[in-house]
Amino acid sequence: MNRKNTTLGKKAPHSKGFRDMWVDVHAASLSARVVWTLTSPPISGRILSAHTRAVNILASDDSLLSLVHPSLGNGPFHATIDAPLPFSGWAQPGEKVTLREGRLHLGKVTVDLYRATLWHPTVHWPRGSAVIRARGLVMALLNDVLPHPDDAHATATTARRIIADTLPQLVRAMRAGDEGTTRRELARIIGLGPGLTPAGDDAVLGVLAGLWAWGSPGLGIEEVAAVVGELSREGTHRLSREWLRAAGEGAFAEPWHHLARALAEGEPQAIRAALARILQTGATSGEYALLGFRAATATLD
Repeated sequence: MNRKNTTLGKKAPHSKGFRDMWVDVHAASLSARVVWTLTSPPISGRILSAHTRAVNILASDDSLLSLVHPSLGNGPFHATIDAPLPFSGWAQPGEKVTLREGRLHLGKVTVDLYRATLWHPTVHWPRGSAVIRARGLVMALLNDVLPHPDDAHATATTARRIIADTLPQLVRAMRAGDEGTTRRELARIIGLGPGLTPAGDDAVLGVLAGLWAWGSPGLGIEEVAAVVGELSREGTHRLSREWLRAAGEGAFAEPWHHLARALAEGEPQAIRAALARILQTGATSGEYALLGFRAATATLD
C-alpha cells in the first residue's frame, strides 16, 4: 500500500496522482473553540468547500471546522496543517468526513488533531485612558491604510456604496440604543456581495470588533450579536455565519489579536502593521472588515 507520512516542516507531495495515495498529516494548532474535535464521540460530516489553502468541514451536529494552511494563520474554528497544496487536490465539496478519537478522515487523508497546540481565539482588548487617547491615532492610521474607494479591490461598486452608506447609520443606531434601526441597517448589508464571506458580512465583523475594542454606550455587544445571529441565519452563507457568530462572542482571527496587543503598547508603527495585516486578509475581506472597524471608531462620542 502506498502510504506517505507527512509531518510539519517536510515538503509535501504535489503531484496529480496524489489522490491515489494514503497520507497522514498532523495539525500544528487548534482553536479552543473546536476542542470538541478531540473529545467528541465518532461523528460524521461533509466538506462544505475546498480551496487552495483551506478545507471547510460541516459536521452532522452543525459544528464547523476549517483545515487551513499555516499561511492563513489561526482562526476561531481553525486547525492549521501543513498539507499538500492545493487542498482542493485531496478534498472535494460534498465528500464525506468522519471524526473519531481526535483523528479526522477525509478519503485517504487522515488528520491527527491531538498533537496540535491549543490556540485561544478570544481577543483581550486593552482598556484604560491610554487606549481612549489612541482612538485618534487609530482613525488616522485607518484612513491612511485603507485604499481610496477609486483604488479599492471591491468588484461590486453597488455593494460597496450600500455598505459605505449603511455603516455610519448602523453604528450610530447601535450607540444610541436604537434596536429597530440597528436591525434595519444590518439587514441591508448582511449577506450583501458574492463569496463565502460576503463584503457586507466582513464589514459587520469589523463593526463587532470595534464594539469589543471601544465599547458602546447604547446597545451592548450581546444585544447586537443576537440581532446579527438572527439575521445571518437566513441571510448569509454557513461559513460567513460562523465568522459572525464567533465575532459576536469576542473571537477573531489572529491579525485582530496583533491589533489588540499593538493598541496596548500604544506604538504607532505596531498599530499600523497590525492594521495592514488585517487588510491583507482574503481578496477583500480585510478591507471591508476595516471599513466596519473604522465606522465603529469614527462614531465614538
